[in-house]
Amino acid sequence: IFLMALPAHAQAQNTLVFAMGAYDILDDEGSLALDIEYRLTKPAFLGIKPFIGATLTTDKAAYSFGGLYKDFKITEKLFLTPSLAAGFYANGQGPDLDSLIQFRPMVDIGYRLNKETKISLGFSHISNGGLSSSNPGSEALMIHYHRAWPLHTLNHNFKAALIFSPSHKVNFTTNCIHKYVAIVNI
Repeated sequence: IFLMALPAHAQAQNTLVFAMGAYDILDDEGSLALDIEYRLTKPAFLGIKPFIGATLTTDKAAYSFGGLYKDFKITEKLFLTPSLAAGFYANGQGPDLDSLIQFRPMVDIGYRLNKETKISLGFSHISNGGLSSSNPGSEALMIHYHRAWPLHTLNHNFKAALIFSPSHKVNFTTNCIHKYVAIVNI
């Protein structure tokens, strides 16, 4: 039996963002970076929303952070998202940014594929902001995949599809705590 649960549709859901790209791009010894962020969609003030995240590089540098972002709608599908984060940085074998505390301004430009999914290209600069005598900084260029993430109660409807064989499929609706689409293979 195989069970897969996905949101039936998004209702101002929070967003999980996965990113991959080049880190320390203005240096000859750049590396690959992987990033994950969890973005809340409920504005805290004037449309500004909080997020948390972490970045790891192939040079074993690590950055954990929290910050604020704001989405600007350019067209129905295009958007621009500036953000500012602060967090803790460990350089591993990556660039020595001369401070444990680092700041990351970033600008994302992207395309909304549907209500639950977006893709974007982001450019960021990580810097200690002058907290120490040396402030070398590092830049990153990343491709982001944004996906609505249902970590809260959506409503009380539940949709499920039972699949007994490739040619037989039964759909039904019932009341439950969260709204999901479930597929069961027997």
